[in-house]
Amino acid sequence: MFPRPTSLPGSLVGWLETFAKSFVTALPPSDRLEFFEEVARRCVPKLRDGAGHWHADYVRLRFSAAKPPSAA
Repeated sequence: MFPRPTSLPGSLVGWLETFAKSFVTALPPSDRLEFFEEVARRCVPKLRDGAGHWHADYVRLRFSAAKPPSAA
């Protein structure tokens, strides 16, 4: 695992609107923006720096896999 904090070009709400749609399908469309705004509010201490810039808390996973030898 390799931490890769990534600067967002805009707000966390904008990022959520783009990438988290599949997680809010149970919410009525009229409630989704309010939900994303609440998520962003709760993420301020961890994902927004002192200058107000947002950062996604990505982690890169590197692994390898090998097919086991076939049994004879």
